[in-house]
Amino acid sequence: MIARAPALSPAYADRMSAIEPPADSSASGPAAPVRPSAPGGKGGVEPQGFDVPEFYGEAPATEFMTGIAAPLLAGAAIAITGVVVQQPSSLRWPGVTLLLLIAAASLLITAVQMGFLARRHVATPGEIAEWWPGLSDAKRVRRVRADLKDDAPLYAWWSDLSRWAYGLGIVALWAGLGCAVMPGHGDGQPVGRWFAAGVGWATAVLEIAWFVATRLRPGWFTPRRIARRHYYGRSGK
Repeated sequence: MIARAPALSPAYADRMSAIEPPADSSASGPAAPVRPSAPGGKGGVEPQGFDVPEFYGEAPATEFMTGIAAPLLAGAAIAITGVVVQQPSSLRWPGVTLLLLIAAASLLITAVQMGFLARRHVATPGEIAEWWPGLSDAKRVRRVRADLKDDAPLYAWWSDLSRWAYGLGIVALWAGLGCAVMPGHGDGQPVGRWFAAGVGWATAVLEIAWFVATRLRPGWFTPRRIARRHYYGRSGK
């Protein structure tokens, strides 16, 4: 009788049945290698055979984006919206400004929500293996592989949605700020305010170009050779 983790949900029970070995276990080949647990540490599973992410820090970066940056920017957009509502006469286009700021806040808050959903589906092989201490080594490896295979598409889906919402929210925020600083009728310093508005709009255009380019061809914006030359040349290694 195989020991199972307590209080398994029906979904996990279905997953468990999917990894039960066939009746003739000798035909299934040798078991996948398992790294022994370190004393006092996490039980590890050999990463061979698992999908390795392109960037090891992708999940923490997404968590930082949706858990820290997006809420702060959404709060800033909401605060500026309050100022615009109280003083609409000081703006040239108060309606457009409010629309862009509300869109920015909505998109950034959506990014936070998508980040919550993405975080539910990301875990390292070692973290998943800790939930199945009663399994044999071979079955634990199959368990981890099955869970990673199930969760990877869901994490990719929600994290991609969060990045889209975050990127579009940044664009809307910059465009809204550009509209907010436009000179009103009878403004005493229109040149400076027009210049400030232009900076905001130009930044929004650059954000669009950067976002589209990194979505279509992410490899173009990974300057590994330049970064390595800069790092090793500076450190003398």
